Amino acid sequence: SRILLDKLLTDSYARYQVLDHRGFHTHTAHHLASLHCLGASDERLEQLGKIMCKENAPYEPSPHEITSANWRQSLGDERFCKAYRDFFDQQLTTSGDKWCEKFLELLNDHKPEPLINS
Repeated sequence: SRILLDKLLTDSYARYQVLDHRGFHTHTAHHLASLHCLGASDERLEQLGKIMCKENAPYEPSPHEITSANWRQSLGDERFCKAYRDFFDQQLTTSGDKWCEKFLELLNDHKPEPLINS
């Protein structure tokens, strides 16, 4: 069901790094959503979700918090995965309906080389 898919995706997002041991993003969300769309039963979806998550590394504490002032400084550093997750969650929460505007502002943030072109 869609409710179970949401639960599994939320749990994975809350507990596991988005990058695998090779530095690639994990495919758990893609696989779970595809299985759901292909008609997998709740039992099968939960079973396969557990198998997939065994390969995912749990979040580890980041060396420091990511803020609006320093968010560019640690891009690409896997040690900050949790801090970036927390930062962007906070940005989405405080931006309300203007999250898209805020996202574009972060991408283009009036630096000599905006992130979108870096």
